[in-house]
Amino acid sequence: VFHIVDGQHRIAGLKMFKKKSYEVPVTILENLNENQEAAQFLVINSSQKAVDPQLQLRVIYKSDTYGINKLLNEVKKVIPWQAWKLKALKIAIALEKEGSSPWYDLIKIPNEEIGSGEWKPLREGSFLDSLRAVCSGGNPIEYLDDDKKIMALIEYWKSIKKIYPEAFNNKTGIDYLLTKGIGAGVFNTFFPNAYTLLLSGVVKDFDEVLIPIKKVFL
Repeated sequence: VFHIVDGQHRIAGLKMFKKKSYEVPVTILENLNENQEAAQFLVINSSQKAVDPQLQLRVIYKSDTYGINKLLNEVKKVIPWQAWKLKALKIAIALEKEGSSPWYDLIKIPNEEIGSGEWKPLREGSFLDSLRAVCSGGNPIEYLDDDKKIMALIEYWKSIKKIYPEAFNNKTGIDYLLTKGIGAGVFNTFFPNAYTLLLSGVVKDFDEVLIPIKKVFL
């Protein structure tokens, strides 16, 4: 007879899971009395580290990359105020991986070890948070699909990089807030309005929107 000292919720969830064959790592301790079991439980639960929320999001996203839209619909039903995060993660990963993106290889993903001399000024969690205005409801481009937003964001940030090239350089970028959370937050929050101006024909490209900003804010 086995006594489940910890993990009851996990076991209950697995019983409900449709997949019949599923590997679960377990630790089995033999010949412990109740006091020893209680002590073991206390040691484990008081010293374990919490899982990084961003890593949790990545696990959810990776577990159903192709069915992400179905997953989003389910999230909207249960926790609608958090659904934007999965959309934002999809966009963040695309901007991190796309070679033409100014953010390529500049974002530290969860659990990533940064090598000596490597420069990654922004954590994925901060970048994801900066995309809230792009992915949540009520913004002027919420009707656009994610792929169009991704392509437009890459062009938008190319324009920003062209205006502020030093901010993306590993030698001079440390002196700029632009590639940190606050800079990404400001420009990504402004993106829906900038893109609306472009779509409406008020401006011909992102340069026309952004260059006047530099004249005011050096």
